[in-house]
Amino acid sequence: LMGPDVVSLKVHISQIKKRLEVHARNEVIKGRLSRGLQLYSFIALGAVVHLLHRRRAVDDMETLRMLQSEQADTGDGTFSPDTLARLAQVASSMPPTPNSRGAVAAESNRGDLPAERLELTAVVFIHVYGLVAWGDPTAGGSIPLSLSERLSAGITF
Repeated sequence: LMGPDVVSLKVHISQIKKRLEVHARNEVIKGRLSRGLQLYSFIALGAVVHLLHRRRAVDDMETLRMLQSEQADTGDGTFSPDTLARLAQVASSMPPTPNSRGAVAAESNRGDLPAERLELTAVVFIHVYGLVAWGDPTAGGSIPLSLSERLSAGITF
């Protein structure tokens, strides 16, 4: 959905979610047809977003520093091939620094010390609506075909 980006380890997960919402709104406004446009639309309309780090749900008050230390304690540092390709693009676009590893998260007051890459997965909860009618058709127990077509246009299945 976004990134990879270079950010401070002091950033809270809630700030990343707010940035994702802003990014989603901007992408919807641009209107470029992409794989993520429908997802951006749901996020821009207020869908609930949860972030995962290493298959664990992260709390909004956690910081990237907390996730980095957890990853250092338990992690093996593996990434999906798609993530590695994106991170390589970011690393190649960054100016070279001594001992640089193309870090995605960097300490704001110690920019010369690169941090580990942190991969966050967004889980978007989309509201799905359904309509059921039952009973005697003469008493309103069925949905006319003309009305069902209009209803299905606004319902996500």
